[in-house]
Amino acid sequence: MPLPPRATKHLAALVDDLLDPFFAVDEHWRFTLVNRHAAVSLGASPDELLGRVLWDVFREARGTPLAETYHHVMLTREVSELEVHDLVRGVWVEVRAFPHDAGVGVHFRDVTDRKLAAQRRERLLDVSRALASATTERDVVTTALDVALPACDAYAGLVLLLEGQGTDRQLGPHFARGYDEQDVRAWAPYALETRTPVTDTARTGEAVFVRTRDLPDWPVLARDKSERTRAVAALPLVAGDEVYGVLALSFDHDRTFNGAERDFLRSVSAQFAVAFDRVRLAERTRRQADVAAFLAEASELLGGSLDVHDVTERLTRLAVPRLADWCGVYLPDGEIVEVAAVAHTDPVKERELRGLVSQVPMRLDDQGGAPEIIRTGRTNYLPVVTDEMLSALKRDPRQVEWVLTLGMRSALGVPLRANGRVLGAIQLVQAESGRHFSDEDVTVAQDLAHRAALAISNARLYRASQVWAVDLEQQVRDRTADLERAAEELRSRTRALEAFSTLTQNLTSDDEPLALVHAAQEALLSLLPQSAVTYYELDRDRWRLRSLAGQVRHEELERTLREGIAQGQVPNLDVPYGTKAPLYQARYEPGEWDDGTDLTRHVQATAALPVLVEGDVTGVLVVGSFEHHEWPDTHRAVLETGVRQLGLALHRARALRDLRARNAALVELNEELDAFTSTISHDLRAPLRHAGAFAELLRREAGDEGRPGLFARQVVDATQRMTRMVEGLLGYARASRASFIRTEVPLAELVEAVRYDLTPELEGREVRWIVGDLPVVPGDRAALRSVMANLLSNAVKYTREQDIATIEVGATIEDGEATVFVRDDGAGFDPARVEALFSTFSRLHDDARFEGVGLGLAAVRRVVARHGGRVWAESTPGKGATFSLTLPLAGDHD
Repeated sequence: MPLPPRATKHLAALVDDLLDPFFAVDEHWRFTLVNRHAAVSLGASPDELLGRVLWDVFREARGTPLAETYHHVMLTREVSELEVHDLVRGVWVEVRAFPHDAGVGVHFRDVTDRKLAAQRRERLLDVSRALASATTERDVVTTALDVALPACDAYAGLVLLLEGQGTDRQLGPHFARGYDEQDVRAWAPYALETRTPVTDTARTGEAVFVRTRDLPDWPVLARDKSERTRAVAALPLVAGDEVYGVLALSFDHDRTFNGAERDFLRSVSAQFAVAFDRVRLAERTRRQADVAAFLAEASELLGGSLDVHDVTERLTRLAVPRLADWCGVYLPDGEIVEVAAVAHTDPVKERELRGLVSQVPMRLDDQGGAPEIIRTGRTNYLPVVTDEMLSALKRDPRQVEWVLTLGMRSALGVPLRANGRVLGAIQLVQAESGRHFSDEDVTVAQDLAHRAALAISNARLYRASQVWAVDLEQQVRDRTADLERAAEELRSRTRALEAFSTLTQNLTSDDEPLALVHAAQEALLSLLPQSAVTYYELDRDRWRLRSLAGQVRHEELERTLREGIAQGQVPNLDVPYGTKAPLYQARYEPGEWDDGTDLTRHVQATAALPVLVEGDVTGVLVVGSFEHHEWPDTHRAVLETGVRQLGLALHRARALRDLRARNAALVELNEELDAFTSTISHDLRAPLRHAGAFAELLRREAGDEGRPGLFARQVVDATQRMTRMVEGLLGYARASRASFIRTEVPLAELVEAVRYDLTPELEGREVRWIVGDLPVVPGDRAALRSVMANLLSNAVKYTREQDIATIEVGATIEDGEATVFVRDDGAGFDPARVEALFSTFSRLHDDARFEGVGLGLAAVRRVVARHGGRVWAESTPGKGATFSLTLPLAGDHD
């Protein structure tokens, strides 16, 4: 049913706003609707097309799948779709025909991007499938270029790989497809700083796309490209985060390189990089296994020889042809660098090479080559060598010309280093094979050089050992003679040690000074029997002979020595006395006293040694030898050790004499103390009792009033104080002299017993006792009870001013001893005067406030000391005091 005119007009406006071509025909194939896009494609305006027959306007469509689709929809009234390729415009169009009124409506949509994307995906799959089956680098490159070039619509492609290390890295062509062979041979590696699309990509890792209009911006590219090239794409080959090469594609027509094309090309290069990296890893693994086997073989072969020349020959045969086309080993000899071995894949060139190196000597200070490697110890790696580089060498012209003839293309020089030293250098060269050294080759060459250097070092050591062996017999003979001389010296040393042992025993068994001196003289005389050993002491200003061992062999000489010689005339005595150091004379030099006489003519050598006691010289001991004597170190050591032991023994004897004197004085003092104690006990205590009793009677008769009563009370108080002092002295004497009966003493029982004894003094007071766990200690029970009685009675006395007093008794055990403390919160004392507490008759408080005589704590310290302990006190005035003592838990003291 036809639409009303107004609706038809509105529909035409809507159709005209469509972005895609659209038209409609009636059942007679006449145009009823045509938007401007459809009119443009049909070459007319919409008004010109309305009412005309489709087949008259679009004659070329007759008989095509497009016409069949239109007729099918007209007859079946069913929607139909198809895709057609517009050869004129070079686009793909999706056509959708559907029933419209009585005729057909047709909608066109450009699907070129989708179609190309699908084609690219399919081509990318083709590339992936082709690369998946590749197993070598060449397979990958060949497959990639064969498949990728048509997929990318490129006519040629090139794979370039990074070579070298550091600042010497280059981008070299390795595989090409589609280029003229002559152009490929002319291409040389590019230095990375050269500005080209491929080097920019290698540096940055980003793809570079060059259209026809951009070619003049790349001068090097414009110079090196093929005449056929109109556009270029440089795509990075990346493994992980590292660019290792570039895929370059050349196009013989201009390319827009829109986003989709760039993504496709990047995807192709990524697929290529993954496959290339995969086979490179597999090849690297295989090469590593080959290298390991090669190095193992090298170690076995090089280690099997102990001749330097043979090792270097084996090294060159190992390197050629497995690592290089030719190889040389260079070893320094002074300032000259010698060629130790040479090998070449071509025997003829090897002979020529040997002749050349023999004609052109090298010096260690030459620039470049093996001399520089030996001097610096650094590897010299040239992945690519050009004729220009060789011509620029500052070498002998014959050498340069011959190297050019060899056709060197890559060079590698490695130092022969072992045990931190450079022993030489190995030079490896690639030439006829056309190969180039890689970073992996550098590692292998360095490893091989290290193994070769160790073999050379071992060979040199072996050669040196042969030389040493020749000298060894003579050295053994010489050493045997030395040992025979040393044997006699050893026997002498043995006699000296035996004498020293005897001397030490003698010096510890006597304490009489001259007896000790004579024992030392006899021991030393056994070491030097052809001698006399004399000992002198300074008597005022004369040296007198005090002891003699052996015979001086001259009666007048002995008489003179016993009478004494003036100080200052005997250097043999004066010098050791003044310097406190020994004086050895291998040839005796007379002094003023015997110069020009026959007294000492028979004395050949002397050794004079000062005898030191506590740093002072007490005498000089002289050994006079009647035969020539050089005083070797062994004899000097025995003499000085013996005299030093004599000094110690004399010091010990002096100490023993002093000790005996002090002991005698102590015995006398103790006897006096016993007498004094007896006097106090019997002669003082009775009068004191009588005086006290009569004073008390007088006080009672005088009463408490008046001056007589006051005087009587003062006498009573004084006699009571004197009685306490006498009792204190007797207690202190008993603490110092009473014999101890040692038993296991439970301190807890002692504390309880003392507390019971103190009960009368606590009447009317409130005292809080804190008694902790107390140990059982070894000691005298009565003496330790007196200690606890003194400490606890003091605590009770000095807390009497407290309303509620606290007294604490406790103990700790650590490091084999018990620490016992008595703590109170009483009056305390001035800590600055703590030492006075334990002195006899020393008191820190006024008698009017706290009575006492100052002997209790002195007795405590004495008893504790006799038990092997110590006592101390701590206090804060007004806040109490703590008295502590230690008692060993084992051992016998007193």
